[in-house]
Amino acid sequence: MRKFLLILMFVLITLPLFAKDMLVEIDVHNRNNFKTIYRGKFDIVDRQGTVFTLYIKDKQLDELKSLGFSPKVLIPDIQKYTAEGIKRGARIDTSLTGHYHTYAQTVVIMDSIANANSSICKLDTIGYSVNGRLILAMKISDNPNKKEDEAEVRIVGCHHGNEWPSSEIPLYLIAYLTEKYGTDSYITDLVDNREIWIMPIFNPDGHEAQTRHNANDIDLNRNYGYMWTADGGDTKAYGQPETEAMYKWSQRENFTLGLSYHTYHPAVNYVWNYTPNRAADSTMIYQYAQIYGDSTTAHGDSYWVTEGYDWYQTTGDLNDYSYGIDGVDDVTIELCHEFMPDSTELDSTWHINRGAMLATINKAGQGIHGYVIDSVTGDTIKESVINITEIDWPVFSDRETGDYFRDLLPGTYTVEAWANGYREKTISGVQVYSDSGTKLDISLAPDTTADYYAFKLVEADIDNASTPVINAHTSWALGKPDGKYVPLNNNGQIVLDMGQNTPILGNFTVFEGDDGTSNETYKVYASNTFNGPWTFIADGSGTETFSISGSGLSSARYIKIKDSGSNASSGSTAGFDLDAIENIKTNGPIAIILKDSLDDTGGDGKLDAGESASLYLMLKNVGTDTLKNCTAILTTNSAYISIFDSTCNYGYIAAGDSTYGNDYYTISASDSTPSQYEINFSLIVTGESYTDTLIYSLTTGGHSDYLVLDLDPDHSSGPVIDSILKALNYNGSYTTTFDSTVFPNYSSIFVCTGIYSNNAHIDNTEGNALHNYLVNDSGRLYIEGGDVWYYDPSQGYYDFCPDFGINATSDGNSDLATIGGITGTFTAGMSFSYSGENSWIDHIDPTGGGFVIFDNSSPAYNCGIANDAGIYKTVGVSFEFGGLTDGSNNSTKSALADSIMHFFLGNTGLRNNTAYSLANGKELFNVKNHFSNKLNILFVSPITSGAKLKIYNVTGRKMLSKDLNIRKGINKFSLNTKLHTGVYFIYLKSNNKEFKRKIFIIE
Repeated sequence: MRKFLLILMFVLITLPLFAKDMLVEIDVHNRNNFKTIYRGKFDIVDRQGTVFTLYIKDKQLDELKSLGFSPKVLIPDIQKYTAEGIKRGARIDTSLTGHYHTYAQTVVIMDSIANANSSICKLDTIGYSVNGRLILAMKISDNPNKKEDEAEVRIVGCHHGNEWPSSEIPLYLIAYLTEKYGTDSYITDLVDNREIWIMPIFNPDGHEAQTRHNANDIDLNRNYGYMWTADGGDTKAYGQPETEAMYKWSQRENFTLGLSYHTYHPAVNYVWNYTPNRAADSTMIYQYAQIYGDSTTAHGDSYWVTEGYDWYQTTGDLNDYSYGIDGVDDVTIELCHEFMPDSTELDSTWHINRGAMLATINKAGQGIHGYVIDSVTGDTIKESVINITEIDWPVFSDRETGDYFRDLLPGTYTVEAWANGYREKTISGVQVYSDSGTKLDISLAPDTTADYYAFKLVEADIDNASTPVINAHTSWALGKPDGKYVPLNNNGQIVLDMGQNTPILGNFTVFEGDDGTSNETYKVYASNTFNGPWTFIADGSGTETFSISGSGLSSARYIKIKDSGSNASSGSTAGFDLDAIENIKTNGPIAIILKDSLDDTGGDGKLDAGESASLYLMLKNVGTDTLKNCTAILTTNSAYISIFDSTCNYGYIAAGDSTYGNDYYTISASDSTPSQYEINFSLIVTGESYTDTLIYSLTTGGHSDYLVLDLDPDHSSGPVIDSILKALNYNGSYTTTFDSTVFPNYSSIFVCTGIYSNNAHIDNTEGNALHNYLVNDSGRLYIEGGDVWYYDPSQGYYDFCPDFGINATSDGNSDLATIGGITGTFTAGMSFSYSGENSWIDHIDPTGGGFVIFDNSSPAYNCGIANDAGIYKTVGVSFEFGGLTDGSNNSTKSALADSIMHFFLGNTGLRNNTAYSLANGKELFNVKNHFSNKLNILFVSPITSGAKLKIYNVTGRKMLSKDLNIRKGINKFSLNTKLHTGVYFIYLKSNNKEFKRKIFIIE
C-alpha cells in the first residue's frame, strides 16, 4: 500500500484552466448526418431516437450550426454547473451520506478506511494522471495482500471528470463492504470469496477541474485499444498515462466482471459498443445486465438495459476493451437523470444501485476456476489460454499465480486450454451450476518440440468509418494457424503479445487467412513494450517468414501487423487477413500442414457418409534447415473413419518449401457418419533427427434444413424463428456471425436485419455472398428488415431487389397495423396484428417472377414478396417475424414458418433443365457442369433414408452406381462421371420405392 503523510484539504474549488464546456441537444432528422455526429469531435452523452445530446467545447457551437444543425443549449457552462453542485454539500465523513467529495477528500477517506480495516483492505496506486495525481484502487478481500484462486471484480468510477456521482457510488460501496463485514453473512461471504477492486476516481485531473476530459483534453473512455479510432482526440490508443495505467493494471490482475460508472441517463449499457452484432457471450452478458436493471427497478428507479451500439456507437471504450482484450464482461452503469443532481439525491441513488452491485459481485463467482498446471513439475503456468468450445471467446490465466476464472451460465461445457511450450488439452462435460463455481484444475503436458504463437491481444484498431469490420472475432489471431482469421480492414492494425517468457529471438511467420484474395500486403513492426516505440521489420505479402536479425532488436515480445491500405478486398473481410503469428523457436526443420485437398467420390470436395476419398496434405517446412527423408502417417480415433492408405512420402523439403509429396491418403466414412461432423486426425511426421505430430481436422458434408443468420441488434426475430423451426422438427442452426463459407451446408437461410434504428446493414461483400448462395447452391433465402429493400440500397448497401423479384417503392413510415396473407399463395387465410418495431417500413411491390404474399391493411401497401426463380427461391418481408401476434386457425407464426419451409423445400430445381417427378409431387433435376466431369443432382425427399443411385446409357450399360444417404429436405450430390452428350436413364431406389427418369446431357 502507498503511504500518505498528510493531505491538506481545500473545500474551495479553484476555477479550471480548460475552455468552457457546454451541453447541447440537436435533432438529426436526416440519417445521413448520423455519421457526421459519430465521426466528428462531438462527445455523445445520450441519444433518444434522432435527438442527440452532445458535450462540446463552446467553440464547437458554431461548427454545429455550420453543419446545418440547430443546437439547443441545455447547460451553457459545465464547469460552473458542476462547481455549484459541489458547493451544496462537500465535506469529509466516512458515512458518506448526502455529500459530494473532492478528489483530495476522496483520497483521505480511502486512506482512512484502508487503515481502519487493514485485515480486508489494501489501498494501491495503479498509476498517475497527466498532472501527477494518484490513481487509487482499493482491494477488499479476506486476504488483501495475497492473490488467491478467487474471482476478481473491477469497479471504476469517473472516467469523465464532470460526472461526480460516478465517483460517489463506488465510494459508498467501499464504506458499505467494510462496515458490514463480519456482521452481515452475505457481505462477509462475498468479501471472503472474491477479490473486489474499487476505483472511485479514474480521471483525477478532470474531476478536479470538473471537465469531461483529462488534462490533455482527451476523452479517456475513447482511448483504449479495442476498435480505437481518433474520436477521443488522441493520436494513438493507450496514449494517455491514465489509460496506459489501466491496461497495465488489468494485465497484472485477472478480472472476471467489471462495472464502469457514469452519469446523465440511467442505463445499464453492455457490450458491444462499436458494432450492432452481439458478443460471443451475449446470452450471459445480457442476463447479467438484466439482473442489474431488474434490481434498480425493485429499488425505485428502472434503469434502461441496452446494448451500447443500440444507444449510440462508441469506439475505444473500457467496456469493449475489457471484453475484447481480456475476456472481461464489463458493463457501463449510467447513474442519475443529469450530470450533477443535488447531493441529497446521492443516498437514494446508492440505495437504487446497492443490490445490483452486490448481485454483480456475486455472479462473478459463477463459472469454472482453478489453476493451469505443468503436468511434470507441478508448477502453475502463468500465460495460458482457456476457451469454451461452445462460446469461442477466451480468458487467460493470471500472469502472477496461474489461476483463472471463466464466468458462465449454468450448463455443460467443453473446456480447451493451451500455452506456449505445452500440448493443448480438451475437457468435455464440465458442469456449471447457478451461483457457484466449479473447480477445474487443468494439467498441460510439456512439448519441447512445439513452436510458440501469439498468446494474447494487445490492440485491435480495425474499425473504419467507410468499410466497417462488423464483429471481428479478434481472438482468432491467437494460437496456431487454423483457418480462422481476423480481417484488419483498410489501414487497420493489430498488436499481439507473444508472451513474457516466449519472446521472438529470431524468425517468425505471419500466416494469412483465406478470404478468397491471396497475398494481401501489410507491414510488420516489433517492440518490447506494448505501445511502442516500434521497429519496422519488413513489408509482407501473404504467408511469409520474417526475422528480427538486423533490426537492432535482440528479442521482441510484441508484434504489430498493419494493413498496407492497398489491398483489393473490401466489406467485412477488407484488408489483410491475419490467421496466426508463429514464433519459430529453434533452428532446424519444422513441418506444418499448409493446405489440404479432398478428391471424394461425389466430387464436391466434402466427405459424405458412405463415401471414400483421396486426401492430399501439403507440408511446408517453416524451419531453418532442410527436412530430410520426410514421411508421414495419418491416424484417427474416430469410429466413423477408416484409413486404407495411411502413409505418404514427402522426401526432402528445403526451408521455406512446400510439397504434397508423391502420394495421398485414402479414407472412407461409414454410412452412419453424421452430417457437418468434425473429424480429428493426427499426422505423425518423421525425418532425419526429426519427429512431430501435427493435428488435422475436416468436417463432413451434408445439408441442414436451415440457418438463422441473426444480424438484428435486437434479436427480435432470429431466436423466435429458430425455436419454431426446431419445434417443427426441422434441423438447423442459429448464428449471429456472418460466415459465407458455411452457407452451402444449409438448404435455406433466414436473415434478420431488424427495423430502424435497431438494424444492421448488409454490405456488398456480404450481399454478393448471399447472391452466390442463391445462384450457385440453389439456395432458399428469407430476408426481413425495414430498410433492406428501399433505404439501404440508396446508401450504397447491397440491393437484393433483383434477386427477390421486388420493386421497392418507398422508405415508408411507422404504419404497420394488420398484415394479411394473399389468396392463391401459401399465406392464404393468414392475418396477423403487428406489435414489433415499426419505423421506416419499406413499401415493396412484385416485379419479374415475384408475387405478393403479405400486405398491410391501412394504409394499403405490400410488405411481403416471394419469388420462385427456378434455380432458387426467396421470401422478402419488411416487417419482423417476431413482431407478429398469433391469431386463430392458421394465423400463427408456427404455421407461417412451416409454410415458408414447404415453399422452400417443395418444388425445387434448376431453371431451363428437364424436371421429372418423384413421390409426393417432389421433383428431381440434373445439370452437367460443362467444364468438368461432374454431374450435379439436386432433389427433395420427404424422409431420411438410404438409397441406391444407378445411371445407364441407352444400350443398357451401367455407367455409375452409388450408395446415397438421403435426408429429409434438399439433397445435392455432385458426381464424378465421364458422361458425354446423349440420353441416359437414372434409377433411384429408396425406401422400397424405385423411380426411373430419362435425362439429356449436352456438352
